[in-house]
Amino acid sequence: DPVLVWNPAKGAWWMFYTQRRAKIDAPGVEWCHGTEIGVAESKDLGMTWSYLGTLPLSHPDAGYSFWAPDVIRDESGRFHMFVSYVPGPAETHRDWGGERHILHYASSDLWRWTFERRIPLSSDFCIDATLFKTPQGAWRMWYKDEGHGSKTLAVESRDLKSWRPVEDPGVSKLYGEGPKAFRFKGHYWLIKDPNSGLDVYRSADLNTWADQGKILDKLGT
Repeated sequence: DPVLVWNPAKGAWWMFYTQRRAKIDAPGVEWCHGTEIGVAESKDLGMTWSYLGTLPLSHPDAGYSFWAPDVIRDESGRFHMFVSYVPGPAETHRDWGGERHILHYASSDLWRWTFERRIPLSSDFCIDATLFKTPQGAWRMWYKDEGHGSKTLAVESRDLKSWRPVEDPGVSKLYGEGPKAFRFKGHYWLIKDPNSGLDVYRSADLNTWADQGKILDKLGT
């Protein structure tokens, strides 16, 4: 679950990611829990990386997991992180059950983060936020709602404080893990994981999406 952000104070790219405990011997999917957000730094355009540690994010529970961060920068230069949060100690998660939410943190230096709010979403089982600014000036967030068939749903905000649901039927009807929205070669794109390669969607306005088919679902060159 990596996201890359330019750190202007450091003159480097910072990568934030889910720091999984993949080397431990634990029952079920316990190793996917009890996780922090790791940070790595590159000063040579991604050729080499240095590990910086894990973010000291505040949390409401003694036991918890952080997953799948996304980071944006607002007009004032302040950074905002939207990260999946699972309450409860790792050993209580032998399967994928339990509530999960998306929390909002803010920072001026990408290391010290202040908790802002829990984002009000369509269920108590939402993860994998991705954000992009619409041509109309609002921030749109897509996310996976595991409480509603793991569909990709969306909310929108103009101030990153008040959020309202928005219809985005071009990408919402199908299952998808880890949606990611970005701009590339004059179009908006959204890629998500349907457990078989990656589904690709393209849009001119972030409202109407055209399915571009799958990538990485079979061997290629």
